[in-house]
Amino acid sequence: MQQQAANTIEKEAPDGGANDNRPTVRRRAAKALKAVFGKGRWLALVALVGLVVLRIYDPSPVHILRLKSFDAYQVLKPREATETLVTVVDLDEDSLAEIGQWPWSRSLIASMVEKLTAAGAVAIGFDIVFAEPDRLSPHRLADLMPPDYTAIAEQLRQLPDSDAVLAKVLEQTPTVLGQTAADDTRGLSVKPIAGIARKGGDPTPFLQHHQGLVHNLPLLEQKAVGSGLFNYSTDGDNVVRRVPAMVSIGGQIYPTLSMEMIRVAAGLPNYIVDTSPVDGVQAIIVQGDNPIAVPTDPHATLWPHYAKKTAARYLSAREVVKSTFDPKRVENKLVIFGASAAGLRDLRTTPVDADIPGVEVHAQLLESMLTDTLLSRPASAQGEEILLMIVCGLLVIFGMPLVGARWTLLLVATIVGGVLWYGWYQFSANRVLMDTTAPALSALIVFMVGTYASYAAEAAQRRQIRNTFAFYLSPAMVDRLASNPDQLRLGGETREMTLLFSDVRGFTTISEMFDAQGLTAFMNRYLTPMTDIALAKGAYIDKYIGDAIMAFWNAPLDDADHVRHACETVLDMRTALIDLNAELKAEAEAKGTRFIPINIGIGLNTGPCVVGNMGSNQKFNYSTLGDTVNLASRLEGQSKPYHVDNIIGEATAAQAAEFAYLEVDLLQVKGKTVPVRIYTLVGDALLKGTAAFQKLAAAHERLLAAYRGQEWDAAEALIAECRDLSKDLSCYSLYQTYEERIAEFRDSPLPADWDGVYIATSK
Repeated sequence: MQQQAANTIEKEAPDGGANDNRPTVRRRAAKALKAVFGKGRWLALVALVGLVVLRIYDPSPVHILRLKSFDAYQVLKPREATETLVTVVDLDEDSLAEIGQWPWSRSLIASMVEKLTAAGAVAIGFDIVFAEPDRLSPHRLADLMPPDYTAIAEQLRQLPDSDAVLAKVLEQTPTVLGQTAADDTRGLSVKPIAGIARKGGDPTPFLQHHQGLVHNLPLLEQKAVGSGLFNYSTDGDNVVRRVPAMVSIGGQIYPTLSMEMIRVAAGLPNYIVDTSPVDGVQAIIVQGDNPIAVPTDPHATLWPHYAKKTAARYLSAREVVKSTFDPKRVENKLVIFGASAAGLRDLRTTPVDADIPGVEVHAQLLESMLTDTLLSRPASAQGEEILLMIVCGLLVIFGMPLVGARWTLLLVATIVGGVLWYGWYQFSANRVLMDTTAPALSALIVFMVGTYASYAAEAAQRRQIRNTFAFYLSPAMVDRLASNPDQLRLGGETREMTLLFSDVRGFTTISEMFDAQGLTAFMNRYLTPMTDIALAKGAYIDKYIGDAIMAFWNAPLDDADHVRHACETVLDMRTALIDLNAELKAEAEAKGTRFIPINIGIGLNTGPCVVGNMGSNQKFNYSTLGDTVNLASRLEGQSKPYHVDNIIGEATAAQAAEFAYLEVDLLQVKGKTVPVRIYTLVGDALLKGTAAFQKLAAAHERLLAAYRGQEWDAAEALIAECRDLSKDLSCYSLYQTYEERIAEFRDSPLPADWDGVYIATSK
């Protein structure tokens, strides 16, 4: 019985007896650890640590990505502005057209303030600085009067100064003047109107810092009941997501426009900045009989919950001037002067609007404050987000080997989806901004690193094969063959392609200047930039034949714009060759050696070709053949007798309408019985659009007509005209060819029925 009981206990032991085939928790954990460290999953842990360090360091791209996720929340759920609590008195186009150009007289501004106050505005703010005396003040106008108008000048001096008129109105109305920060140390003598006390620690290290202050006229600053800065925080991408409540200027704390309007509207005298020495600013308290506490982020900035811009918030300034506005538009509301007129408006971008006047930001912020819908970014947010990153990363790292490959993707999707839902919930339910991009991306990146580690050995083997074959085949061919091994056989396909042949002229003379090693280095120096240009434009380099290059487009990879890319290659090669010759000339002069410039000829042709693996069963090459290829080679050879650096075929020119090119000739190349129309590429679309080239093209066309009509005198006159028009272009020397031909034809007259075809005598 005891042995039977012992056997029973052994079979049922939860810690894994000899006959237990079910994996226990301990075995699963051991398996997970082995999978993490035994299969290279430790790379995922390293990646997670790196991501956490990156988040702590918080470089600009990470910072901007986080802010963009906050923008997405507001785009998906903007604030519902059921009632506008702020009215913008708008200096719009109609106002400037009817009242006159800005700035308006301060007396007129004072009258507008009085009208708005009488209509029931509880506070009036200016998104404008009155930094200079009124140029329309009667006293200033009197000083500008000529001597013959002394009587009028004296009458003007009897009128009240308009700045004094505005100052008197400011003293009697709930008006807040606007200020802005400066890059120099001016304006530090102007102190805040309201008293600013400090509670807890010193807030200055946490605030936005500026050197100086652009303020209003001292007379206006002394009489106003409030003044505040209308600066923003644009976070490096010009999107206004937050506005400072307090800023530091020269060590002194100043309130911003929105805070001052709240203080003036509430009739309260002072501020208290509540600061934690560790967590930064906690709140701005507007101190008085009925204090108002405005929570901020640690840097004393406010995050408005933006609503979509609405015309109902705007009141044209001309209606105020003419007293034609409905008083209900401003009754019991905050009013801000701002501008949307072209030339005056300060354009801003918010998370929900791409192009709005800057005054709209202040209006939206005030409404968010008044409706208690400000967004919040707690001081503890960064720590919570980093902790969430670590948790998500570890769940992926340890979860992947536990759930197996089949459920890994579902695991990662669940983690990412859960994190994103948490961020949305915090925003929509609590108006709290939590960054879920970092945790979600950490889970995805750790997943990708873990997946990579699982296949590292196989990938290493593939890389070895690719690196080996890269010595013999182009990277594009290696990739294509790796994806389609069946192509490792003889055969090809017919495709429309553009082919390029280039050759160095006078290469024999150049080669005589070097020994074998020097010539090799020289050719590498020439071929490298030419090859780089062609590859950058998607070309396949078929082969090098000494100093010659053969390349083509639209194989092995599809290229719908192969003609354009080939033409751009020709123009870029021309530019690169100029730079290379300049370098070689400078080097030759420094060494005291002879300099021979490199000149090349290029042929381009477009048409059907057979392209594929060609050769023998033992060795083959990916190349192309056909009549189009042969003609491209012949065209390159003809660039020299025509004294141009390139010749392009008719099919190429037909598909390169955006480029500047000229017809060269009707040519019957050697080995052909049918003539072809050939062209030379002169420049790009920018050159083609110039009046000078269009004039050249018209004269060139007349030249060809006269030449083919055997009107030699007219043709020679047009040659002179074309030379004058092409002095700085690659086709300048082309006209030497026509001149030589005409001289030859004068000595050996052509038959009357000559069709204009020239028969080439060389390749």
